[in-house]
Amino acid sequence: MTSTIIVYPLLCCALYYLGAQATITEAVWSRYPARLDTFMSCPACTGFWYGAACAGLGWWQDWAFLGLDGRHWLTPGIVALCSIVWTPIVSAHHTRAMTGGYPIESTPSDNVVAFRAP
Repeated sequence: MTSTIIVYPLLCCALYYLGAQATITEAVWSRYPARLDTFMSCPACTGFWYGAACAGLGWWQDWAFLGLDGRHWLTPGIVALCSIVWTPIVSAHHTRAMTGGYPIESTPSDNVVAFRAP
């Protein structure tokens, strides 16, 4: 699989969202104890562990990552360390998009030019 640089961040962000913000899993994450809630609300903290879990999937599927073979002993560690960086970034964009933080630019209808035959 050549697109693991896209797959791993999206999987980590999806796992973070499900574990900390999703409405469908609110029954679970709303009952976290205080210390676990603090940990699970940190995308960089949980990103490491989600990255390691995703790398385990990559190990099983033999997904190469940044030139490393999927079953190389360094690959899970590299994916987990990269997940510390990309999980907060991708989840921030996801949260901002879900809450309407990005303005939607629309084209006004009076910019439409009508052509008439001569």
